[in-house]
Amino acid sequence: MKTHYGVPEWKQGEEIVLDLMQGEEIVLDLMQQGLWDIVIRAILLIGVRLLIRLSKEQDKEHESKGD
Repeated sequence: MKTHYGVPEWKQGEEIVLDLMQGEEIVLDLMQQGLWDIVIRAILLIGVRLLIRLSKEQDKEHESKGD
């Protein structure tokens, strides 16, 4: 899904989260403009991707220990 900026939504979300982690003012500007939904959606998108990746890594560890 592409955003109105022509960037895939996950990519825009990733950039917002990275900016937020670095304390970038652009994220604060988005929040001050009332665009909390974009910031929250970005955090959720990246958070879910990280959880899925961690879950897969844990599954691999359990499988290797079980062999």
